[in-house]
Amino acid sequence: MLTIGRRYLNFWPVFWALFLLVIQVVTNLWLPTITADIINKGIGQSDMKYIWFMGLIMLIVALASWISAIGNVYFASKQSQGLGMKLRRDLFNKVLFMDERNFHATLITRTTNDVTQLQNVFQTMLRMMLMAPMMLIGSIFMAWKLSHDLMLVFLISLPILTLAVVINIAIAMPRFRSMQTKVDKINLIFQQGLTGVRVIRAFRRDQYEIDKFDEANRDLTHTS
Repeated sequence: MLTIGRRYLNFWPVFWALFLLVIQVVTNLWLPTITADIINKGIGQSDMKYIWFMGLIMLIVALASWISAIGNVYFASKQSQGLGMKLRRDLFNKVLFMDERNFHATLITRTTNDVTQLQNVFQTMLRMMLMAPMMLIGSIFMAWKLSHDLMLVFLISLPILTLAVVINIAIAMPRFRSMQTKVDKINLIFQQGLTGVRVIRAFRRDQYEIDKFDEANRDLTHTS
């Protein structure tokens, strides 16, 4: 993953995506504090000037969060899609010079489904996968700043959440690998059906091929 990222991602767009992500996290964590100040200092003391002033600050912070989110999505999407385009190009150029004996339906999966999976991983990485730990660290800091007792909530919940994530990954990863194999199988059946369509029709094996594809399709759906 790191090798692919270093080869196909551009530094500055990735930098701006991460920079805007940091701004989005900071503004999202700042908004509850502003709300608390409005309630405690503004409404609690009937200070309308303070309420209007902090309301304006909240609007600016929310706008900054919105703009940074749009910018982050833009750069993350552009980089992930660009990675997919370059990877498909290199794979196709490689296949053109391969020996015919190495041609297999798996190559179709590699240049389509697998590349799409990598695109999604890198886009998610530049969005949620990095945003979640940033929000976690920021939330812990804000909780400690407001009240040391709030840290107990994190100390209790973090091990439970970590265990849940580990269990989820342990269950999902084998099925994900199996799903990729089943996609290969569907492509193989489809390729054999197309290249051997005359033989299938000559021996009247149409229904057999339909049933075989339907079984593989249902198997993939069930695993997914």
